[in-house]
Amino acid sequence: MLRTVRHTIQLITFSFLTGLVLSSCLKENPDKPPTYIPPDGGGQATYDWQAIADSAQLSMNYFWSASDKVFLASNTSSGWGNYWPNAHALDVLVDAYLRTPNAGIKARMDDLMTGVRAKNGNTWLNFYYDDMEWMALAALRAFQATNDNAYKDVALLLWDDIKKGWSTDLGGGIWWRKDNPSKNTPSNMPAAILAARLYQEFNNADDLNGQNEFTTGRRQRCMKRQQVGFTITWTKQATKICRGNSLTTREHSSALHSNFLKLPETPNTKPMQLQPAIMR
Repeated sequence: MLRTVRHTIQLITFSFLTGLVLSSCLKENPDKPPTYIPPDGGGQATYDWQAIADSAQLSMNYFWSASDKVFLASNTSSGWGNYWPNAHALDVLVDAYLRTPNAGIKARMDDLMTGVRAKNGNTWLNFYYDDMEWMALAALRAFQATNDNAYKDVALLLWDDIKKGWSTDLGGGIWWRKDNPSKNTPSNMPAAILAARLYQEFNNADDLNGQNEFTTGRRQRCMKRQQVGFTITWTKQATKICRGNSLTTREHSSALHSNFLKLPETPNTKPMQLQPAIMR
């Protein structure tokens, strides 16, 4: 009896401590969903998406560093948010400019480019290929929105360096980083999308060929389930990742799209296994 009680106490203590440990892994409390307030008289609520987008856009000012000309990691941080999050911030600014073209938004975009380059060691080139791909995609959109060749020059400069990350290892595709630890979806699918968009904008056949190489190589690596640095087991989610990204560029290469449709319809149900270093 005493042994049973002692065992029960140990289990309760272990469960309590486990809960504390797991809860401490959360960096911050999860956001609570807003309380739904039905419109007067009931019925379906309506939303002014333009106003919602503008409100979200204005909230970015809380993260802006006027001195460094970059977006910070948080509204209470003095450290910049790093290269790739600021690339996404440029994307958001482009969205704002497309909604309401004005000199103020364009000036913020220009300032951001100045600040990011300075924070990145006065160069656009980065150690991570996927980070450069996000920046190139955003810069290309900025060029298309503003017709400012400075953004086009950044996109093409990055694209030239990104292509250097391609190799025949593991069936083709771009390395994740410049020390070649692995090849993965983040470094190849954005590259394929970038290649397709560059082809659409400038009609350079080499860009379309690059898109085919990146996506085909990615499919082969998924099918092999083996990569340098980590292993990946085929799952339904992985199928969606690869196929979903191929559909983004289907209008640019019907042959490529047909190749992707050969992916298995009944994937392995074993869980995906990734080395923690890959999940950045």
